[in-house]
Amino acid sequence: ILIAEEDNAYQINNTGFDAGWDYSFHHMMFANLAGIFYEGHIYGDMEDMINHIDAYNQGYSNHTGQLIYTESHDESRIVYECTEFQNYSDAEAYDISRLGAVILMTVEGTPMIYQGQELGQSSITSHLDSQPIQWDNLSSNMGQELFDDYAMLIQLRKCKSALKENNLDVKSHNSGDKTISYWRISAENEF
Repeated sequence: ILIAEEDNAYQINNTGFDAGWDYSFHHMMFANLAGIFYEGHIYGDMEDMINHIDAYNQGYSNHTGQLIYTESHDESRIVYECTEFQNYSDAEAYDISRLGAVILMTVEGTPMIYQGQELGQSSITSHLDSQPIQWDNLSSNMGQELFDDYAMLIQLRKCKSALKENNLDVKSHNSGDKTISYWRISAENEF
């Protein structure tokens, strides 16, 4: 897969690149996961979420054109943001990371997880400082359960045709309640 360092659907659609980093997807997810206003995105704005979970709404001509993520080497880690700045407990932050993974692995786009995200890595993101993976997180029940959930979601994404095709159908949403439901359907596969 050839990935452009670009959040520009037009350029991805008209070049030899397969996908491009969808920064706006990250910013929308970060606002909703951390429960904050972030980079122009408002916590609980489900219309905004609808526009970002469907690649065609973002202007991509292929539903795999947007490379979607919730953490990267350029962005804060969800667990770190939630525990250090939003006063969530570790357990709450791991649940928030898990929710992010569920959305990441069930919407359109090409999902990417950042090293250690699947085990609750909680560290400052910096290009200058090394960030050893926090393998000790796997020795706790919370860390192991988070890792197992990420593994299960990745396996679902790999094996279920409904999660690989252009078939996202938003069934309901409510910004006041901060809820959204969507289906992915392909023949007998339904999610």
